[in-house]
Amino acid sequence: KDKFSSLAVIMNSRKYSNATFEEIGHLVKAIVSLGETCCAKDAAADCYEKKADALAAQSCDPTSPFPKHPGVERCCIQKGLERKLCLADLKQPPKEFPTYVEPSNEKLCESFNKNPLLFSTRFLHDYSSNFAQAPLLVVINSTENYLKMITECCAKSKHASCFLKQRLQIKPIHLLTVMSSRLCGRYNSYGEEKLKFSALIMLSQKIPSAEFKDVKPIIEQSTKALAKCCNSLTDDCIENELSTHVQQVCKKFSTKDARVSECCKRSSSEILYCLHSLPAAESITLPKLQWPKTNQLCKKGKNEEMIKYTFELARRNTKLPFLEFKEWLIKALNKKFPKLSSSKRDEMVEQQSNLASTCCIINAPPVYCKEMIDKF
Repeated sequence: KDKFSSLAVIMNSRKYSNATFEEIGHLVKAIVSLGETCCAKDAAADCYEKKADALAAQSCDPTSPFPKHPGVERCCIQKGLERKLCLADLKQPPKEFPTYVEPSNEKLCESFNKNPLLFSTRFLHDYSSNFAQAPLLVVINSTENYLKMITECCAKSKHASCFLKQRLQIKPIHLLTVMSSRLCGRYNSYGEEKLKFSALIMLSQKIPSAEFKDVKPIIEQSTKALAKCCNSLTDDCIENELSTHVQQVCKKFSTKDARVSECCKRSSSEILYCLHSLPAAESITLPKLQWPKTNQLCKKGKNEEMIKYTFELARRNTKLPFLEFKEWLIKALNKKFPKLSSSKRDEMVEQQSNLASTCCIINAPPVYCKEMIDKF
């Protein structure tokens, strides 16, 4: 029962990542009650169906204590299995940025010793809702390791050294949770092709000395890894795939960029975090960029030349000043829409420059940026 309850907290905190602890508590209590009643040996054959119908009806009640989520109205006009399937498919948008802040060792142990079950349940909710995009098994592994540390260290009279030792041991799985949630969040928001394009530009600006022919296969491997592992229930899928990605980056680019080389000297769990956190590099001197030939651009179903051109443009302009970017936008819009009124043009410049200032950064909020990009 305890393990089932913990799993229900994790899964529903991920699904309803903006719900309160109390809302998740009410929902989990109802789910556990359903499981206890209908999984009993003497349960009626229609127990699950009746209880699930009642749970769905309660979810549709405006006064329900369960998490509120968009789209519930369209589910509640349906009946029976269709209603239940519709409700099961709903989920809240994930948090754009983690809000979980770990208390001090003293506060942790004070809360844990006061009520171990309440502490554990609240931690599962806070952690799972903050890293809702990480693969489920990664979150389960990370929370189990953390709670083992709390149980062990809070039982000791001198817990400072225990926490120090244990935190070093659980750091790799925590970093994996952080990075996989961040990367899978982008994959889920942008999709494989848009993420591939975004990652190509980002890498070109971090390592402008890198060639397109070297960057392209590494980006393709990493996006395929996310497609394969973000929703996988295989234990070490994301860990193995990201490890392969990191090895490829370090092998290919350590000699091209001193900052990459420094990242690659770190422990295996820290390399990805270090690489991902690198800001754009200073621009380097490269040959003048040639616009692709018309026959190359117009090949049916082929956009590789345009992607390559964008890559080359990005690595030549790693830190385009904002005013210069606005001036470039004005020229580009004047050329593309010569009959556009100045007021409409200025409005479009502001919209696109606001999008760039928010979304062309390393830790851009993927859900918000996807919505903004879709408007253009």
